[in-house]
Amino acid sequence: MPGFARSKAGPIAVLLALAGIAAPWPRASAAQSVRYRIVPEESEARYRVRERIARLDFPTDAVGATKEISGELALDGDGGVASSSRFEVDLRTLRSNRDRRDRYLRRNTLETDQYPVMTFLPTAAHGLPNPLPTSGTHAFRLVGQMTLHGVTKEAVWDVELEFSASGARGTATTHFTFGEYNLTIPRMAALLSVTDDIRLELDLVMALVEDARPRSPT
Repeated sequence: MPGFARSKAGPIAVLLALAGIAAPWPRASAAQSVRYRIVPEESEARYRVRERIARLDFPTDAVGATKEISGELALDGDGGVASSSRFEVDLRTLRSNRDRRDRYLRRNTLETDQYPVMTFLPTAAHGLPNPLPTSGTHAFRLVGQMTLHGVTKEAVWDVELEFSASGARGTATTHFTFGEYNLTIPRMAALLSVTDDIRLELDLVMALVEDARPRSPT
């Protein structure tokens, strides 16, 4: 091409320039990260399981809850999940409206003396807007590895968060069968049946602890 023939840079420099032009845009750097840390005293983790009790003519939900939840969600400039993201729930502190149920679950189903904590390590956020939102309510799916009762499996949480200048708040839910995590279905007197489906629910309040996104000039 005539333009290249007049160049004094030489053919190697021209090829390098072309390679630079054709190279893809790099992903956002780690410096463009956003970190939300769970506020335990304002958050809650719950299990919910449908059961039938002998003295009742209808099924009810067994619900146990705890505020012993910790961790953070870290996102990069593209909405990707950073490796520091981690949620933990102390299963030893779960409480329902029945002490007998709580003792049974700790000793026989969850075996909290051996497996005291449930851990979720998020690896991807599907459906989160790009660029990351700074306001409004957004629904997305958080995918990652969940460890419960000594078993680690991929889990998908349905998340809905309301973002603000100071953080985010909302809910996250997932569900699975007892067998997926080698959990024993409860068998107690007066308990007629238990549905083989465990629903985990998180009420999350998260404080913004790092926001390195580029700011528009004022």
